[in-house]
Amino acid sequence: MSLNKRTVSYLLILLITTLVITIRLPYYISQPGEAYPIAPIIEVEDASNTTKGSFLLTTVRMGQANLLTYTYAKWKDYYEIFPEEDIKRPEESNEAFRTRQLFYMEDSTKNAVTVAYTYAGIPVSTEFKGIYVMNVLEGTMASEKLKAGDRIIKLNDETLTSSDQLISMVNQRSEGDTITITFIREEKEYRVPIELAIINGQTGTVGIGIELVDHVEIESDRDISFETEAIGGPSAGFMFSLEIYNQLTDKDLTKGYKIAGTGTISEDGTVGRIGGIEQKVIAAYSSDADIFLAPNDSAPVGSDDFISNYEAAVNTAAELDIDMEIVPIETFEEAIIYLEGLEQR
Repeated sequence: MSLNKRTVSYLLILLITTLVITIRLPYYISQPGEAYPIAPIIEVEDASNTTKGSFLLTTVRMGQANLLTYTYAKWKDYYEIFPEEDIKRPEESNEAFRTRQLFYMEDSTKNAVTVAYTYAGIPVSTEFKGIYVMNVLEGTMASEKLKAGDRIIKLNDETLTSSDQLISMVNQRSEGDTITITFIREEKEYRVPIELAIINGQTGTVGIGIELVDHVEIESDRDISFETEAIGGPSAGFMFSLEIYNQLTDKDLTKGYKIAGTGTISEDGTVGRIGGIEQKVIAAYSSDADIFLAPNDSAPVGSDDFISNYEAAVNTAAELDIDMEIVPIETFEEAIIYLEGLEQR
């Protein structure tokens, strides 16, 4: 009898432990990630190999919470808890969320290449590659045929040149009409019929039922390749642009230092705000970075309690007594000027 009680107790503990670990809560937790050299994941044709220091990519670890991790994050410093709706869009699947993050990364590399090549005086051009499917609305005919990550290239056998063109062609049709979509998935071409439906009951708008964006690639005489499959989001764009420019020139902008940082990059070279700056400062310091480049973003109109990324980074360094220089950066050019002014180590 006592053996049975022990067995039941063991099974009960096992069941409770399994439930605590496996049941997902409608929250996401972010925590300090890692900082690692960018050079191994970017290769520019005929790149300079004289760099003595390194540019570091800083990351934040993000995952859906279970009861155990949620409880731990509640009292752990520099762990943040976000409601699921702050991370994912309404009715967005996990696959669509990952696809969106990968697209943001791809878009950030495009901007980084444009900025760095232009600043180095190397011509670049853009080539339209199709319409990227970011998300597919559940319950629509499209949800049975398309999925996030597909690249639409034709509508009714007419080659598309922009997402605006596709929208215009669909708007000329009515509910119940059938169109033919040609798209690329995993390097294979597919052609499927899709029946149009009302996707907005208030306005009566007819559509396919997808969220879309233009898919554009950069063309240049100097080829470049990225190994970024495991990275999502746009926050690496700024540091990518520095690494690319450093490989394009004969200079060594690192001057022998380990230089970490973060920030989005726009085509005009503006460095933008990102989330998790405090956690990225910790990641950089844990990797023995000497310098941290932080976006010095401006407060939106009416935001009295606004704290810029730079200010948050400085505050974090002070709170943890981190001996690492925090540098405010607003533009790519400003960063280049700062780096060129560093003393050689």
